[in-house]
Amino acid sequence: MAALRRIEPARHDRTLVQATLLTRPSLKHHLCSNEVHPLLCSDTVGFELKYAVSIPMSARTPQAFGLMIDPERLLPADRYPFGAASELQQDAEGARGQRVLALARALASSPVWQEMDEAVLVVCAHPPEAIAFLGNFSDAEAARLRWLPVQLQTELPYFHYVSWQQAEADVEELASRLVARFGREEIRQMRFVGIPRGGLIVLGMLSYALGLGSACLDSDGASDRPLVVVDDCALSGLRFRDFLRSRATGGGTVVFAHLYSHPDLRCEVERREAQVVAAVAARDLRDVAPEIYGEELSTWRARWRERDGDSVYMIGRFEHLSFPWSEPDFTFWDETEQRARLGWRLVPPEACLKNRATAPQGAARLQIQRPEHGAMQLAAGTLYAEIGDQVLVAELESGQVISLDGVAVDLWREFLRCPDPDAALDAVQARYDVSREELQRDASAFLQELLRHGIASRIPMLNPSDTNGTRDA
Repeated sequence: MAALRRIEPARHDRTLVQATLLTRPSLKHHLCSNEVHPLLCSDTVGFELKYAVSIPMSARTPQAFGLMIDPERLLPADRYPFGAASELQQDAEGARGQRVLALARALASSPVWQEMDEAVLVVCAHPPEAIAFLGNFSDAEAARLRWLPVQLQTELPYFHYVSWQQAEADVEELASRLVARFGREEIRQMRFVGIPRGGLIVLGMLSYALGLGSACLDSDGASDRPLVVVDDCALSGLRFRDFLRSRATGGGTVVFAHLYSHPDLRCEVERREAQVVAAVAARDLRDVAPEIYGEELSTWRARWRERDGDSVYMIGRFEHLSFPWSEPDFTFWDETEQRARLGWRLVPPEACLKNRATAPQGAARLQIQRPEHGAMQLAAGTLYAEIGDQVLVAELESGQVISLDGVAVDLWREFLRCPDPDAALDAVQARYDVSREELQRDASAFLQELLRHGIASRIPMLNPSDTNGTRDA
């Protein structure tokens, strides 16, 4: 019959986000015929496939990276205030599941995920909630997936989403601080310019809050009028520094006005930039690096200082700040390639314009695993993905992966879908030239293997004398 191939785990770590790397040892081992369980392929001769659809994949070894998610600890509603998108609302298992779905959609909008074109992201939104990446991955892609649990554990506890309502209040606060510092008459003599692209959005709102006329929004570089540079946030200050270096300011003074930054960064900007007379923010950010790195903090700062030099004003780890228009890029250091790499996005596309532009279209790349109502029940922590003409199944608790193809795929689908085992057999038999007795015998062997490996927790008994029975793990 069809192939059910078992893949032994190479690594199995558990943390707040339980991370599992599942892989086979080599491509040669992957292609050996003994990878097909003999019990499941002993009777393949009598099967003639009537029709099939095949989508080619590369010959790389399939892998699965799984994350067991505890929504109450990792995604509390007061810190991660996102629900399911309207078209997916019916798939969520309450508010907990909706937040897991939101996180999955955020991860799927990440540029790093767009590069993994031979893989599928699977989300289970009902307890026990989980997210898994299944498919073919290069070494560089696997490194980014291994980094994901670290990013989630260090970023989500400090997640800070600024809603439109909060952004409006922040702009009002910024306007008040500018007026208090310079007075309205002096502000009317200033020129205002926004750093693309978030700064342009803040500048538009700030112009209304300050009552700026069109003359104030003229950013003529030849003028010696004071220049107010506007942005949404400053984490390291790199964007502001690059903006100053790339733009003529007319020799006048500069004010750096933005919504969020750390006080130390603003002090450093004023100290290092002779043109800057003031760096003004609406809200303070908190540096959480001491909480994350502890005794290793000085080593961590020195390492990044060596990498970045004087290109930044401050090295720190701040709240994971994001806005309805943008989520600042998160980077991590790839020790293998000795360079910074983009991390994963955490804001779902419906809550962030930037992420909406990169969100995947269609359901093929982001698959939602719904509760099964068929004759076969999967064990808790089992996730699967349909990739081309095969199904990859990851059992996160034990750390094993199996791949199904051919007849096994049809059996898998029908026993998950049909509560009546006879109806499931009827659907499979309609696709193959095979006797009922032979199909029943091989289907029973297939189900027994799934139960034995902990993939299924309950299977139907297909013995002719007990067709309505079930067996539990």
